[in-house]
Amino acid sequence: MRRMMFKFRTFLNNESGGVLIIVAFALVGLMGFTALTVDGGSLYTEKSRLQKAADAAALAAAQELPLDSTKAELEATNTANKNRPTVDEVKVEIDPNKKWVRVTTKENVKFTFAKVLGFNDQDVIATAKVELNPMTSGRGVIPLGIQHVDYDLWKNCTEITLKLPKPSDPTSTSIGCDGANNLGSGNTGPLVLTGTGGDKYRDDLKNGSNVEVKVGMELETQTGNMVGPTKQGIKDRLSSCPSYVTYDAATYPEDCERIVTVPIYKIIEFETGNQIKKVEVIGFAVFFLVSVSESSEGAEVKGQLISYNVGGDSSPAQTNYGAYGYKLVD
Repeated sequence: MRRMMFKFRTFLNNESGGVLIIVAFALVGLMGFTALTVDGGSLYTEKSRLQKAADAAALAAAQELPLDSTKAELEATNTANKNRPTVDEVKVEIDPNKKWVRVTTKENVKFTFAKVLGFNDQDVIATAKVELNPMTSGRGVIPLGIQHVDYDLWKNCTEITLKLPKPSDPTSTSIGCDGANNLGSGNTGPLVLTGTGGDKYRDDLKNGSNVEVKVGMELETQTGNMVGPTKQGIKDRLSSCPSYVTYDAATYPEDCERIVTVPIYKIIEFETGNQIKKVEVIGFAVFFLVSVSESSEGAEVKGQLISYNVGGDSSPAQTNYGAYGYKLVD
């Protein structure tokens, strides 16, 4: 044993230069491995955090489109900085038609061990894109709707009648505005969403239905005047911001409940005579509620048609009636 140790010490003394070289290379390799593990892991972690900030920023911006691109850009920047306070740069790009937004975030990451190898830092970049497309399904829809054949007639009207004051009243304004079709005998506009009856109809007007309404879904109409439930449901929404009587995207209060989503439909079944029995949802529109009549004889509901991001499911193949959904695509 002593003889073996003596020979080993003799070898080290004779090969000291070569051993130092080997040790040096080993240390470089060790530092490289450490840099890859520690600094590489740091890059991966920062990239993940930065991506989450970009995703959140793009989604926040999309909620302001297609109405206000200036506010959308501000929301994107604020959200990115809130989610990642150390971010160095936030770039927001918005489609000229306001149908998509792309957010790019950048942050410089300082290295610890890689500095030994000549690498001091690295820029990390994350990008997120959100697209807006016409809505195909969603919750919170109210139980009033519009026939698709009337769309070209009333889309440019200042105010649109969403519910007639009386069933089959020839002197009443038709659903839509001048020249639009009415609903046939017995109907004033209500649809069945959560269920039949005045209470469920009123609650769906007030809160929006919990039922997910989809393109292709068949809905029954609800006959009768429904005066009390209509007034109660609509007045609750109007009272959330009573002084706000005309929609303005720049000043619209966030806690105001006047904006509602309604189905666009086609008639698929009549009952006796010309009374509409059943309709099929083919799209969605968004209205700013203007008024509900005070007459004891009826409850006429009027609204202003707007383009608005509701946030439901969406598709580029869906016909556009002004209600949008959005989703991350990149």
